[in-house]
Amino acid sequence: MNVRLYLLILIVLVSGISEAQTVREAFLDMPDDILLLQTANDRADFIDFTESGMKSVVKDKMDYPAELVVKKDNYLLLKTSVSSDFQMKVLPLNDSVNVICTVTTVYAPAASSRINFYSSQWEELDGSSFLEMPGKEAFLKKDAGTGDGFFLSDIDLYQIKLGQDDDRLEISVSISDYVTEEEKDKLNQILTDKPLTYEWRDASFVRLQE
Repeated sequence: MNVRLYLLILIVLVSGISEAQTVREAFLDMPDDILLLQTANDRADFIDFTESGMKSVVKDKMDYPAELVVKKDNYLLLKTSVSSDFQMKVLPLNDSVNVICTVTTVYAPAASSRINFYSSQWEELDGSSFLEMPGKEAFLKKDAGTGDGFFLSDIDLYQIKLGQDDDRLEISVSISDYVTEEEKDKLNQILTDKPLTYEWRDASFVRLQE
């Protein structure tokens, strides 16, 4: 076992958790400040409706409907509003210790995702230990320019999708949904339309080379 993996496992064990956890358990145990508009009772209702084979729609604190769209053993997708969603994935550090990965995405209209990692006790962990986010240059086509510097500006818009059936994630740049049609045409000439794919290996997401 490498030193980095050993330290990560030690952190989680010190927090008092040493056994595997399903996404169902993680979702029900989640602190209220992760999803501010959904209460613990709401989360329990989402699970009950889904496991009863019903459409899993629950109104939030603002009286707007949210829907649990997908629930699997280690993944769920919650449509928190018409312009936002929440993904959760339970990932193994080893055979008995897990880490929880969440992705919150807002569409305004360009997608902007935030990824976080937690211990099984919902203590936030250093995300850089599990995923090194790419720079915008990673999305440029080979031999492409930089769109007169616009693409490499301070605008950071990425969409992150967790795999529903595998331990992968995809990162796409979504800046094209933010700009004007003229600027979008320029960006389409220099940006690849393929997302970057990462796979969970030895307690971190590793980028797959194409």
